[in-house]
Amino acid sequence: MGNARRLAAALAVLTLSAGAASGGPVVYLRPSAVVPPGGLALGAIAAVACDDAALAADLAALPLGEAPRRLCFLPPQEVRRRVARAFPGQVDLVGSGVALLPAGVVPARLEAQAAALLAALGREDQGQGWLEVELLSGLPEEASAPVLMSRPPRGRLSGRLQVQIGETGVLLFAHPYAAVARASRDLERGSLLEEGDVQFVETDLSGLPGGYLTELEGSFRVLAPIPRGALLEPSRLARSFLVKAGDRVTVVFLRPGLSVTLPGRALGSAGRGETVEVSLRDPARRFRGRVEANGEVVVEQL
Repeated sequence: MGNARRLAAALAVLTLSAGAASGGPVVYLRPSAVVPPGGLALGAIAAVACDDAALAADLAALPLGEAPRRLCFLPPQEVRRRVARAFPGQVDLVGSGVALLPAGVVPARLEAQAAALLAALGREDQGQGWLEVELLSGLPEEASAPVLMSRPPRGRLSGRLQVQIGETGVLLFAHPYAAVARASRDLERGSLLEEGDVQFVETDLSGLPGGYLTELEGSFRVLAPIPRGALLEPSRLARSFLVKAGDRVTVVFLRPGLSVTLPGRALGSAGRGETVEVSLRDPARRFRGRVEANGEVVVEQL
């Protein structure tokens, strides 16, 4: 049985045992790993524990993308994202991130120093994605020296930086990566963003001249033409609200076989498909509902 079929077959077992205290797969991240070029598998950066030996082996072989060519730090959130992209089941993940050392990038005697540097940078870096690092100067020989930043970071670490490792200053270039929003087709000025208008593309943020978005929740209107493949910069978008706080709205209460429509008032602002709080005549009674395309607010749960 192939990996994909075996993983799919195991989902039913995982669902039934989700509430159990043991038996589900647990992924223990290694603090660091030396990785060869080519595809990166989960087993190269973590140990997988599971009562089902076949499932554990399949998870260890799970592809996580290409191995980096530079020193790299994968935070646990990024590892979880990559696992979820390839495996639809539930796994428990233990660890604070993993330092990836491409084979041959640093001498074997300096691997511990490189891993410590990556772990320190990973703790300071803020945001989604992962961090790749180019060394512009050599690492010191002392393995246990603390790593100090030359300046406090603001958001993602990016560009040319200097850190202090013991008595030695180390120059490096930080390449933060994240999936950023880009236009999947030419977008006209004034158009409302639809689901198929946006794609998220993994990008080196150090090479972006302007703003970018790593998530896009809510309704937005395009303020200026955006060509296909271009970044969806915040300055080119504006929130689009179908209802605003204080507006009179039509509230539709839905139950199986029953629909009741009453006038109400919006207590917040929301776009199409978003949730908003509304009240009826008694302002103390509040409900949360979904804004429909025609501006009605549908409440399905009291």
